[in-house]
Amino acid sequence: MKRKNYSDHTVKNYLNRLKQFLEWLTAPVERITFLEVKCYIDFLLEKQLEAHTINSHISSIRGFYDFLVNEAGVHLKNPVMTGLALREPHPLPRHLKDVDVEFFLKSVKKSRDKAIFMLMLRCGLRVEEVANLTLGAIDYQRSQIMGAQTGSNLYP
Repeated sequence: MKRKNYSDHTVKNYLNRLKQFLEWLTAPVERITFLEVKCYIDFLLEKQLEAHTINSHISSIRGFYDFLVNEAGVHLKNPVMTGLALREPHPLPRHLKDVDVEFFLKSVKKSRDKAIFMLMLRCGLRVEEVANLTLGAIDYQRSQIMGAQTGSNLYP
């Protein structure tokens, strides 16, 4: 870990997670199997730890076994198989409050920047979509922005 220049805090957390795992074990490290690792994950789930925290534990244990095999020369198979990580939630971004939108608009000075922001806000366009817009995509008679590739009405 020193060769990878990890911070003291990271090393401390890594060692703490390993200590917890080693205290939980009922067999020697060399005899641990995939099933015991799964049981340890179940144990962590019972403690109601977050998915990210459990994934950190899994990563630490995998790294420990990689160290034993690659650095310490211990002949064993790493019991931490890929695919054990828990799915982590990725919540949608929160919407801006009207007060925050007003504050932001007051701080934007250029009309071009205001127009870009309003397109993103009102039409749900992403930055790249706004950046790729051309004047030809605007249907002034219908007050619509047309999709560049299909010509369909994407942004009423």
